Amino acid sequence: MTTDLNGLSVFIPDDAEAELPLICALGEDVSGINAIAGFMDCKAAIVALPVDDWNAELTPWPAPPLRRGKPFAGNADKMLERLDRLMSELPTLLKSNMGITVSRCLLIGYSLGGLCALWAATMRDCFDGVASVSGSLWYDGFDEYIGEHAVNAHAVYLSLGDAEPRTRDKRLGRVGDSTLAVYDRLTKMDIRTVFEWNPGNHFADAPKRSARGADWLCKNV
Repeated sequence: MTTDLNGLSVFIPDDAEAELPLICALGEDVSGINAIAGFMDCKAAIVALPVDDWNAELTPWPAPPLRRGKPFAGNADKMLERLDRLMSELPTLLKSNMGITVSRCLLIGYSLGGLCALWAATMRDCFDGVASVSGSLWYDGFDEYIGEHAVNAHAVYLSLGDAEPRTRDKRLGRVGDSTLAVYDRLTKMDIRTVFEWNPGNHFADAPKRSARGADWLCKNV
């Protein structure tokens, strides 16, 4: 079921245990977290963090648009503020309202949400694990950034669709090499990291891919 806790939409398994992982799902609304939960094997509380403008709210700094799209505004610092409030309030709300103790805190995101999740883990140390699912790690300047900043997590899950690097757009096409570079960087930091290839393009089976990442974190953190 999905419940409202002080304005936060949180999925709680019907047969919830006394201790559960808390998964913060960047960019997901109620339907998104319900879809992810439906494909998961592990039990977890999942909180939705919807956004109105992915290009603005999930990007860490400004960047030019793709083709004729909107420019990337680089306002992810506002998402950090939301995460700070969430982490200070939600574990207490889950305990007092649902009798659930948070066992570990996990951060997941798809596409630009995956980019934002990794970036947020360089800015905060409150997440035990991070999943960047089909993450937009091609983003201008991210290769250099991740090479200079530590990721504050015990485990990181990375994935891409196998068709994602095969695009005519040169910026998008570097996503495979960029994700491999992030994988190498994280393993050198002794962070438990996995990089999985899924069949299909960027838009294929998004909830299933997110569920795979969430399950891996639940089992490996």
